[in-house]
Formats: sequence, structure tokens, C-alpha cells
Amino acid sequence: MRGTPDGIAYAAIVGTPVGSGRILGIDVSVAEALPGVIAIIYDDARMPAGESNSRAMPLFDTDVILHLGQPVAIVVAEDQAIARDAAALVVVRTEAGEDRFDVEAQPVDTAPKIGFLPPIDNGDLDAVMADAAVTFDRTYTTPVHFPAALEPHATTAWWDGDKLTVRSSNQVIGGARKTIAKALKIDADKVRVLAPYVGGGFGGKTGVGPEAILAAIAAEVVGRPVKVAPPPSPDRVHGASPFAHDAAHPHRCRRARRDPGHGA
Repeated sequence: MRGTPDGIAYAAIVGTPVGSGRILGIDVSVAEALPGVIAIIYDDARMPAGESNSRAMPLFDTDVILHLGQPVAIVVAEDQAIARDAAALVVVRTEAGEDRFDVEAQPVDTAPKIGFLPPIDNGDLDAVMADAAVTFDRTYTTPVHFPAALEPHATTAWWDGDKLTVRSSNQVIGGARKTIAKALKIDADKVRVLAPYVGGGFGGKTGVGPEAILAAIAAEVVGRPVKVAPPPSPDRVHGASPFAHDAAHPHRCRRARRDPGHGA
């Protein structure tokens, strides 16, 4: 079945207004009073926080703010406009931490829990460089990249008993199925992922974004199919920041040679 069951509800994600610090509280009283709001979910321990990639799970159930726009609540309403209006009324109280704009100033994580290759530390490079006849030391940088396709990261999720169907703009549906199942703590054979239309991806839709997990949680809570398609926005609070992007990368290349050698 490719069609969506009747009775679809719409959702909007609420993100943190700051990029680091801690979440002190969430006030949904005004948003809940808006006509057309079905539910506001913000205390489910399965809600993803951040620090995920295509090979690792995000953090869950934490008050630590990892990035601007970190998902902290999802508003479910009768239509998309109401959901977005209500999301703007949710108050997220935070204790702002130190800004982290300089990538090179951040401490190096020597034992990362995510990533493709472990760090390699073999020998004293500084000593080798000091004794070498010829050395090369250059730093190259690339800026932050957002794969900002016209088609958004969108998901529609619905449950049939204990079985979940997710229709998502995802480029790797096999991996998505396993990731969603792991995040929701259910068997993978109870998750079906459909991706008939992906739109632009540019690598940004190879992993599972938080919107897919949040849509599944919301659909389970309200007992209806839930659709979420976060729009891009200038401040990225409800736009691309919670989703896949390529961080700024400083690359330092150092080489040493004992003898000067010959040739060009």
C-alpha cells in the first residue's frame, strides 16, 4: 500500500533557540490552547537530540543542547499551518552555554562514539618534524555545507497495531528501516519504509533525520497518521540545522623527510 490512511494529522518540530547550553524547561500551555492542536510531545525519552550520522545513533533523553535548532518537542495539529503556528508559541527556557563558532578551538575527541575511522596516533610527529631536512606543513579548510534541496526532509508515519509504516524522502531505505527500529526499540521486521519520491538529496538524505523518528512517535501517541515536512528558514531553527550537513573541516597536512632528495 502506497497511499496514506485517512485522518492524517500534521506536525511541526520545535527546536532550541540557542546552540549550546542546557534546557531548563518547556512551556506548552499557550500552544496547547490554540484551536486545532491535537498534542504536543516533549517528554518522550525516544526523541532524538543530535550527534548522529549515517552509521551511528543520535543521543536521546538529554537536557544538553548540542546544536541550534535541536529538536525538543513536536506539535501535532489538524493542519500544517496550525502546527507551525503552535510550534512558534512553545517556550523553550534555556541556560545558554559558551558559543562554539571556532572549529579549531574545540577540543579534539580522541575516542569518538561516531565516525567512520578511529583516530590513529603513531609516534612523535613533532620530534620527526624538528629533525627533518625537509618539511611540509599546510592547513586547508572547507566551509559548512547544507544539502539544501528544494524538496524537504519529509516523513509520513502511521501504525497498524504494532507495525510501523514510514514514507520518507530517504536515499537508503534498508539502513533507514534498521535505524528507525533501533531508535524506537522495536524489531526491524515491524518497520516498513517507503521512498517512492526522494527529490533532491545531495547526500543529505542518506541517513535518518530526526523528523522520521519524531513522526513515528507522534503517530503512536495520537493514534493517527502524522506528516511532518520542516520548512527551510533563514535562522535554521526549524529548518536544516537538525538534519544532515557537512561541518567545517580544517585539514592539517604535515610531512617530513630526513634527506633533501632530488628533483622537482
